[in-house]
Amino acid sequence: VVDNRPGPGGGGAGTSHAAVTVTVTLTPVLSPTISSESDLDSVDVGQSVTLSASETPNQSDQIPSSGFSWDTDSDGVNDVNGVSTEQSWPEPGNYSVRLSVTSTDSRSASTTRTITVSDMSPPSVTMSPSGQITKGFGEEMSLSATFTDNWGVESIDWLFDGSIVLSNYSISEPTSTLSIQVSDDYSAGEHVASIIVTDKSGISTRQDVTVNFIDVSAPEISPFEAQIEVEQGDPTILQIFAQDNQSEGLDYTWTFEQGTENEIQFSGPQVIYEFDSEGPTSVVCRVQNDAGLSSYPEICLLYTSDAADEGLGVDLGGRRINKK
Repeated sequence: VVDNRPGPGGGGAGTSHAAVTVTVTLTPVLSPTISSESDLDSVDVGQSVTLSASETPNQSDQIPSSGFSWDTDSDGVNDVNGVSTEQSWPEPGNYSVRLSVTSTDSRSASTTRTITVSDMSPPSVTMSPSGQITKGFGEEMSLSATFTDNWGVESIDWLFDGSIVLSNYSISEPTSTLSIQVSDDYSAGEHVASIIVTDKSGISTRQDVTVNFIDVSAPEISPFEAQIEVEQGDPTILQIFAQDNQSEGLDYTWTFEQGTENEIQFSGPQVIYEFDSEGPTSVVCRVQNDAGLSSYPEICLLYTSDAADEGLGVDLGGRRINKK
């Protein structure tokens, strides 16, 4: 109470000035706040996240730039100083981050934020070669794959036409190779080879490649008599045995007197023909598979007036076409 007027409590006449000094001291609030542009309740394993203290009240500059410190590994010791820090976590879990601030008048405060880290990314897989692969029967098909994951790969499975042919559940290297010998166990045409890579969270990535198996060899001709004796004017049986496991069927074309004006052709694995020429005659049989590959067995005929039945050819069975 300031009073310069007369009264029971004393005072003055009320004619002089009175002066009073009032001192007000403000103590700025300390309220550390952790913020981020990322969703801290859903952070991917290995994802880089920027944690910031920029939303902490500091309009009175009560906290210097050196007054911000972070404990990012929950060991009770500050690891980083500064208004912000960039962090990532190597595996799923709940991680506690503490922000501490110290003001210019040595006051301090802290806050803690829980970061939820989950594995949300599938493995990355690259196959080589890519695109469509063409391999011939008797050759080897080899595929390789490299893979990475933000947490770790648990298993790999190689599939061929949807069936598992190779697995690995103990991954030590980020690569894997599949080799298949292209044999008669497989059909000609397109097949699908696949790799499935599964990470530790059960998230899988599948890569496919189309493989085309083709026949690269001509039909195989069984042993036959390349030279036989025939009696002029008598019907002669000519036969050829051929095998090709990669073809559904074989096409036989016999050519008589090839390259002359009397050239004639017949179809089938067996023909019956009456030879009326004199002197040696050559007959060529073209055996063609589904891939258009051909073998050309040739039989030389020697004319005699006393031909033996057993010198007429090798019986492979098949369709008979008679000359008319």
